[in-house]
Parts: sequence; C-alpha cells; structure tokens
Amino acid sequence: MNYIDLGLPSGNLWADCNIGANEPLNSGTYYTIDEIGVDNIPTEDDFQELLDNCHYLFFTKNGIDVYRFTGPNGNRIYLPATSFMYNGVIQGAAKGTGFYLTSTPILDGIRYLYFSYKDIKICSGFKHYGRCIRTIKRTNLINNKMKPRRILNSLKLL
Repeated sequence: MNYIDLGLPSGNLWADCNIGANEPLNSGTYYTIDEIGVDNIPTEDDFQELLDNCHYLFFTKNGIDVYRFTGPNGNRIYLPATSFMYNGVIQGAAKGTGFYLTSTPILDGIRYLYFSYKDIKICSGFKHYGRCIRTIKRTNLINNKMKPRRILNSLKLL
C-alpha cells in the first residue's frame, strides 16, 4: 500500500487502495468499527476535506464503478464502488454505490462516506455493518482537526 499526497490543507496522505485490496480498484475487506483500530481510519472531517478540496468524478474503469479524486496538486486516488456487510454476508447494494467507514462515532452508530453515480455525501448508519476502509497517514497532528484530548494523550507518550 502506498500513500498519495493530494496537496490537502491538513497534509494527510491517502492510501492508494483499500485495506485488504491488492490494487486501487479492488474493494478489499469489510470491517465494523469494533473490528479494527481507528488510528489510520479517516474521520468524518477527513472525508469532508477530501470532498471540499478535490475535484471528483464518477466513471467506470475496467468494468468497475469508481470515483476519482484529484487533489489540488494534481495527484489522484480512486475509490471503487463497494457494498456493505451485515451478519457476515456481503449485501447486494445498488450498482455504482460505495460505503466507506469513518472513525467518527454517533449515538449507537457511525458516520460513513456514501456515494452513487449521482451523489456523494457523509451519512449516519449502524456501527455493526461492515464497510470498506481507505486509510490515511497523518503528517501534521496540529493541523489535523484531532480532538485536543487525543493530541494530549499522544504527547504523554513522548
């Protein structure tokens, strides 16, 4: 897995493929928030930064529906369409839809990125549904909108 600098204000680097995928157009493995650590999982704010600062385009590449995100510096990542998992079974979502886990909790749920060929937005959903994960690498903790408690806890470890 490689990390791509899209030229975002936070300095975050985005992985070129999902966890469990061996190439950018594969969906990878489905996880619930309880099955994986949250350190490198994007927050709702991280995905919003991607939406606010990148040019994105939905299209089909090699028979796979995908969103291409082009950052301010011209570098790109691809988010392939995915489904979601419930009770260990991958559900048949509509063609061209994608569901990407964030690490932002809500009461009895989690926020996630949803897209279709005509829409892309951050939604709320059940935390026990498995979704694909596109990780990030944080390069600048202070500008990353991390909660102050998290920064303080990180500093205590130094």
